[in-house]
Amino acid sequence: MQEPPAAKSPHVNRTRRTGSASVAAAAGRPGRIRLGRVAGVEIGLDYSWFIIFALVLLAMGTGYLPHSLPTIPRTVIWVLALLTTLLFFASVLAHELAHSIVARLNGMPVEGIDLFIFGGVAKLDEEPRTSGQEFVMAIVGPLASFLLAAIFLALWVVLRPTIPPLAVAAGYLAWLNFLLGAFNLVPGFPLDGGRVLRSIIWYRTGNLRLATRIATNVGQFVGYALIFLGIAELLVLSSAGGIWMAFIGWFLLQAAQAGYQQLLVRESIAGVKVGEIMSATPPIIPGSISVQEAIDNYFVQYPANIFPVVEGDSFLGIISVEEIRNIDRDARYDHTVASLVRPIDPDHIVAPNDAVATALGKLTRHGGGLLVVVEDDRFVGILSQQELLRLVQLRLQLGY
Repeated sequence: MQEPPAAKSPHVNRTRRTGSASVAAAAGRPGRIRLGRVAGVEIGLDYSWFIIFALVLLAMGTGYLPHSLPTIPRTVIWVLALLTTLLFFASVLAHELAHSIVARLNGMPVEGIDLFIFGGVAKLDEEPRTSGQEFVMAIVGPLASFLLAAIFLALWVVLRPTIPPLAVAAGYLAWLNFLLGAFNLVPGFPLDGGRVLRSIIWYRTGNLRLATRIATNVGQFVGYALIFLGIAELLVLSSAGGIWMAFIGWFLLQAAQAGYQQLLVRESIAGVKVGEIMSATPPIIPGSISVQEAIDNYFVQYPANIFPVVEGDSFLGIISVEEIRNIDRDARYDHTVASLVRPIDPDHIVAPNDAVATALGKLTRHGGGLLVVVEDDRFVGILSQQELLRLVQLRLQLGY
């Protein structure tokens, strides 16, 4: 095994390169479309969202609106259905934004909001630090939905005598927002009501793990109940809505179980900093060498699939087996490592003083298998997913 070349501490080059690698990074993780930012929070669409959007639009355009407005032309019905559907998902977004804004006011970083097949989710980099923060952050979502329900109800009252089609849409949106708020108040983790329940138990007992276990058990009960009711509705009433109810129950069941496991993981690595477990002297590949030289001197020699790449004093990004295997074997001497480097997205950068829990959250959300550790704009090391997960597994086994 060869010794890695003497590593300097190159400056991080934050200039994004053009080409396929940067385009992929700009698009976000696979299966997600970035829409922009609202109130400083990044908004994204999971591809599964288009399924629920189409189902709601279809239900509006072929069911509720034609039944409520039988004399309205079909074209107007579909335009109204599209408007109502968009406003409903805007309401879901407002619900999640309420959570996110309160979280940020309490100093908790918000990675973004994703709309997906089951509605929306605000993604936090850390859990609330106190039961009071948990309670306020959880309750504000349903309160936002109830406020929107009241606004749309008022619009229904105002528009009903003058513009009946818009009044019908406003009335339906009032009902949907009320249901959204009420359903989220069901006391089963990870629903908002489950988090409210957890915050109360946490406050009374001072034990977050116990509070999470109780709220998780309630969440699992809710999940099983929805699955049972969904199957019963499908068999007894032959209603396709039973399939959807059972599907939601299954999702809540899985989410409740995952939520408790995440707490155990976070507790096991509480207090551990990135600088304590990062690799401070990783093998660094010069960008000027050929791909074949990189294979012979690095990928074959060291037990890693991803390496940082430098050019002079500048840190260019990373290169992995994924980039190399797309190059024809006979052409690997003709391509430099720098030509294949994958730029580092800011979401793949951590600092030595960052909590390991923060790093784990970034790796879980964005993948890539590796985080770059930067201090004062200088590259100081790497943190691989393999090493991080090994630490988590060891500490769980030892009961940390």
